[in-house]
Amino acid sequence: MLSITIDDAHNAAIVSPDARLSREDVEKLSERVNTYINEHDAIPAIVIHAPKFPGWADFGALLQHIRFVRDHHRLIPKVAVVSDSRALSVLPQLANHFVAAQLRHFPEDRLEAAIAWASDPASPLGKIEWIDGLPNDVLAMSATGTITARDYEETIIPAVREKLKEHDRLKLLFQLGADFDGYTAAAAWDDAKLGVLHLTDFSRVAIVSDVTWIRHATKLFAPLLRGQVHLFSNDELDQAKQWVKA
Repeated sequence: MLSITIDDAHNAAIVSPDARLSREDVEKLSERVNTYINEHDAIPAIVIHAPKFPGWADFGALLQHIRFVRDHHRLIPKVAVVSDSRALSVLPQLANHFVAAQLRHFPEDRLEAAIAWASDPASPLGKIEWIDGLPNDVLAMSATGTITARDYEETIIPAVREKLKEHDRLKLLFQLGADFDGYTAAAAWDDAKLGVLHLTDFSRVAIVSDVTWIRHATKLFAPLLRGQVHLFSNDELDQAKQWVKA
């Protein structure tokens, strides 16, 4: 059985297994985390409090756990492991090579310290900055930090609507540089909605980024757009500007 306590004050989910983890336990954790993200537009840290790690009930439970990590590791900022278990004490050193979240081990008697560490912001607030010097039909911006739904609702979407009042079709230059940390779940949903609602409104889209998953996602979704989509690295920003305004 898996006990899950949401600590709103620290923006953390405290997970305590007291028996072998089942597939249902991992599904329950995924549902609680996703619900919290959607309701708060915030990504909770995970604190695993397990004096002794009981393991998994069966291979299906292990697979479900792997799926949860695969789907959430780029969103969840920090994972604290609080345990005197030898197996769990080495988990952060191993997992840090495979997941984006920061992982850290704490002894069993330091639960409060683990919660404090996990709740400390892992990345700066997101910010959208406009890139000047391009024609009026080009929407050019740069993202830093972690982009939230508020960034879309208050900055990006209104800017698209305003420019569409003046132009039938737009061009987009979006830079996601070294200081870009990712999207919250709600922002990722807004990004998807923006793409669906404006599939035919962009004649050219220049994505400027060295982030591997951004580049892969761009290649995957580019065929859905009627306009031309081109990828540039961050040191090719000037070329991206020339291409997008052509």
